[in-house]
Amino acid sequence: MSVGRISIQLSTSRLNGVLLAIRNAVNPFGDATSFLASRGIGDGDMADVQGADGSIGTPAVPVIFMTGARLATVAAIRAIQPARSAAPAAKRKLKPAAKGKPSAAKSKARAAGRKRP
Repeated sequence: MSVGRISIQLSTSRLNGVLLAIRNAVNPFGDATSFLASRGIGDGDMADVQGADGSIGTPAVPVIFMTGARLATVAAIRAIQPARSAAPAAKRKLKPAAKGKPSAAKSKARAAGRKRP
């Protein structure tokens, strides 16, 4: 089982850059793209692909021979993403306050607080 982003160009599908194919098909790459489309999976989707690593041609081109595919679940996507750290947020620098004229809202608030004799 491999989870990753699908890219489709010219009837050729890839999962994270690795070609997808259907074993023993007349058109292994086109059939793989049709296989994905029949399951509602398209270019840019995150998918969970079942299959086996292999190769096609001479010189050998690495492929995944698909036996199943589905849109990836949120849990599967989270499992492949690196853990987020709170440290980067803590290191962010705050921008200094702008100097100059106060905003219109602040001016009105100040004016409302003043009493005229």
